Amino acid sequence: MAKSPVDPRTWTKPGKARYESAGLAKWLLTPETFQMIGVPWQRPSLPSGLGCCHVLVVNKQTKETPFLRPAFILPLQWKKDAAGHQPHLPKGLVAVAENVKAHLKQNLGKQAAEDFDAWTLHFSVKNAPNLSELSPDEDSWSSAWISLFAGLWLAIKGLLPNPQVFATGAWQDGLQPITGLDAKAAVAQEFGASRLFYSEGSQPTDFPNTFQSTDGSCVLQSISRTESFKAAECLKYLLSAMAHEPDSTASDTELDAYYQVRFQANKDSAREFYCRVLSPRIAEKNQNSAVRNASLGTLITWVSNGWELIYNDLLLIKPKLLIVLTNRDFDLTNKAISDIDDWCKTLQVPWIHLHFDGNLEPTFLFEELCNRLRELSLPKPWHIDITLGTVTMSLALYRFSEEAVSYYYWNKEMKQHSVIPSTSRLLSVPAR
Repeated sequence: MAKSPVDPRTWTKPGKARYESAGLAKWLLTPETFQMIGVPWQRPSLPSGLGCCHVLVVNKQTKETPFLRPAFILPLQWKKDAAGHQPHLPKGLVAVAENVKAHLKQNLGKQAAEDFDAWTLHFSVKNAPNLSELSPDEDSWSSAWISLFAGLWLAIKGLLPNPQVFATGAWQDGLQPITGLDAKAAVAQEFGASRLFYSEGSQPTDFPNTFQSTDGSCVLQSISRTESFKAAECLKYLLSAMAHEPDSTASDTELDAYYQVRFQANKDSAREFYCRVLSPRIAEKNQNSAVRNASLGTLITWVSNGWELIYNDLLLIKPKLLIVLTNRDFDLTNKAISDIDDWCKTLQVPWIHLHFDGNLEPTFLFEELCNRLRELSLPKPWHIDITLGTVTMSLALYRFSEEAVSYYYWNKEMKQHSVIPSTSRLLSVPAR
């Protein structure tokens, strides 16, 4: 950094107009510099449009650039179908952006890769000075990698970023530690960050502990190195935190993408979002399905991974009673019990848990099911969902021949071992 990229002595506009013309200077210059020219510094709002991300930069030449902050933020944005990277961007930063695109092309397959050339990097604020020669070598900007990756990855998914989540970390065949974390943490907190993710090994050297509290201050969160050479896998917790939850008017595509992000990071978090936002939407779409005449009676289902489908059933079928079946392969976890109990209390549906420890061969399991269920004198009709559990578990249920039994199955598409929620359709299965 040979000279200050924005010299306030070149500003000629008076008062408010002078401040509004500052553009990127609000992010780069010290508050004392603004006082020097007679304009109080005001913290700019963090941009939150599609593709926005913030890069934290340490000023290593404070003597040569007295107007610049010791560490500052470059507000950036990935844009689609623009005419190349913005020319005023630092050349080294552009090189890192190209490296991010190359990594995504390599790991997302040919069809997805063909779309990457349309995305280019820009400042997200107006009136940006020419910073093309600001630390022109790529190494000076290596810590921008994970922030640029997260911004582009979310933009491709059609997800808006949470502007209060910051990140700093390098990538070269895996996550790499960076320097200057204490200075970056200070400026991130000053500009309203709630969380700052950083690569493991980049320990803060001299930062107050209050920064790491959860009382509204910014929280430092380390990203552990993994054996994965795919950034999307290594950075899944960052991506989940940085993705802004879509509102109720969002498209199915956007909601599916957001669910996928949360699922990759934390299945319980994804299930909470699914039940709170997606289940009512799925139930509404399936109102005219095979269960449109189903009501009351008893809902019977096994429980296994993906027990949020039971909530879909409750919303659609509205039974008088829920029977949840488990065996030694799939027993109820504390989380499943808590979820099902909450749903049933909200919908005022009593529920019973029946566990089977015996032989899991379909014929024996069916006989035990018959004995246990018929002992209870359950309200008719019986609505049996055979989606959850193993094939053996489903076959054991799919043997009741009573007239007052209806079978259902959730048909859905999958992606990366998780469901695509908007494709969920409840189908009627013919009785045997």
